[in-house]
Amino acid sequence: MKAQYLPVQYIIFFTIGLVLIISVYLSFSNLNREYEKTTTEYQLQMTGEMIMGTIIRAFETSNSTNTAVNYNLTIPTKLSNCIYSIRNDTFNGLLMLDCIEIPGISVNLTSYNFNIKIDNIIYSTNGLLQITVKDGEIDLK
Repeated sequence: MKAQYLPVQYIIFFTIGLVLIISVYLSFSNLNREYEKTTTEYQLQMTGEMIMGTIIRAFETSNSTNTAVNYNLTIPTKLSNCIYSIRNDTFNGLLMLDCIEIPGISVNLTSYNFNIKIDNIIYSTNGLLQITVKDGEIDLK
């Protein structure tokens, strides 16, 4: 009888070890997704603030010199392996950056009542944002 309990005991220990390994893996993978989401939102926020800061500087330069200002801003192509889009919400006066690959990750920045015009949604894959300021109008391409 004693010899029959050893294989059962080994199977139980193996199953317990397998369950522990799977549970540790699942808990760390959930933490990884949460950290990735938080990091991506932070990076989107900082990129949006960099864009808005550049828009403000170009607008002030255009108004003080009464000339058109063209500025090519280099933006990151990916943030945490996420391609993002830049668009504006003219109704609410927001500049919005959205992660394309992970739904639900987006950042809304105030446009400070600037007349920002974006013809199409701008994707970060180009790595370049063209800012044109002329007569109080701001065009992003």
